[in-house]
Amino acid sequence: MHQQIILSELEALRAQTQTAQSESATAASQTAAIMSINLKLQSTASKNQARNIDFEIMKLEAKESRELLGIVQVCDGLTGVAWIF
Repeated sequence: MHQQIILSELEALRAQTQTAQSESATAASQTAAIMSINLKLQSTASKNQARNIDFEIMKLEAKESRELLGIVQVCDGLTGVAWIF
């Protein structure tokens, strides 16, 4: 009878161990999935930041071009000479 109780307890411990291992594997899988999604999110954020930087550079280049055009037009108006670049 005592041996039967020990075997029953041993079987219960094995079941608990198997459940814990299964839960651990599930948690590891979910962690890996979350890490993968996080990397994709970081990549997307980096690409968006690069696009925003490119856009700001284009805005500055356009502003610089407008300013240069204004200077050329003023100089052309003062001298009557056409500027060729």
